[in-house]
Amino acid sequence: MTLTHLVNHWTDSPHWGPGRELWTFYLTIPDDPSAHALIRSYQDSMVGFEHLDLILQEWLHATIHGLDFAAQMDSETAHRIFDHVAGALEGVAFPPMTLEAPELDTDAIYLPLRPAQPLVDVRRLILEAATTVLGDRPLHKLPEPSNGFDPHISIAYANGDVPAYEVVARLATVPHPTLVMQPPTLTLVLLRREDRRWSWRTAGRLVLDGTSAVERLDETVAG
Repeated sequence: MTLTHLVNHWTDSPHWGPGRELWTFYLTIPDDPSAHALIRSYQDSMVGFEHLDLILQEWLHATIHGLDFAAQMDSETAHRIFDHVAGALEGVAFPPMTLEAPELDTDAIYLPLRPAQPLVDVRRLILEAATTVLGDRPLHKLPEPSNGFDPHISIAYANGDVPAYEVVARLATVPHPTLVMQPPTLTLVLLRREDRRWSWRTAGRLVLDGTSAVERLDETVAG
């Protein structure tokens, strides 16, 4: 089916309320100015759309997998899962990743991450670690593209109907260079959904560069 309009990403959800936080694994790109510049060039082309929320640089991310809300999962349990994942990734060398040209989903605009398979493998490791720690306790499922898990970095969310053809025309004016990213960071966060924005506090970081450099934060920090 041809996509004619983007629809509201922020429809009411019974799971979310003011101040509610979800333990989540994100991929973040805090130290990649070239990727930031490319994303900003696409976002600049979309300035003026009434119903698009452009994502601030500090909140750029790729969703890997949710765990559970903080009211149901304590910090110690979340960090045990994080530690299992970090141990499984010790010494693993990741291939260079690229940001592909933007695509539209039903409610968002995003740049695919390629190759996808290494992040599919990371997601599998998270599920295995969660099973080790939690048994068969179900995990919270976060929104995914309509075609299922496909690693990507969203650059804008719709907050109402947005004509798809106009978005495509704007994006087509931006040159898309071949861009090899800096190693991204697997990040354990406490995620919030407020004020038409996904934001978070960081609880742990693992740079996916094969060095096994883990930063486990006993106190969460913003962003």
